[in-house]
Amino acid sequence: MLAEWDDRALARTVTPVANRSDAARTVLSNVAGLGPLQQYLDDPEVEGIWINRPSQVFIAKGGVSELAPTILTDGQVRDLVEHVLKISGRRLDLSSPTREARRLPC
Repeated sequence: MLAEWDDRALARTVTPVANRSDAARTVLSNVAGLGPLQQYLDDPEVEGIWINRPSQVFIAKGGVSELAPTILTDGQVRDLVEHVLKISGRRLDLSSPTREARRLPC
């Protein structure tokens, strides 16, 4: 896909990609991972991730929680919840609106 994008950029129909490795990592995270949260899943120091609201994503490192710089949209939160529940084999409905997902084996 990046090669195709580069071809289109040469034809000046799209803006060139500034950093190919960052672009590839972002695409892979969005397609095969958990998008904006994937960076925390890939960090071996992160012990937990939770979302209080789209503008409040927290991570835990070394037993200490901190507000992450990630800000999500309502749609991203819904998509992330659905994706995590799907891969964990769990479901969510209004009678049980809170779920905890454990890190899944790779």
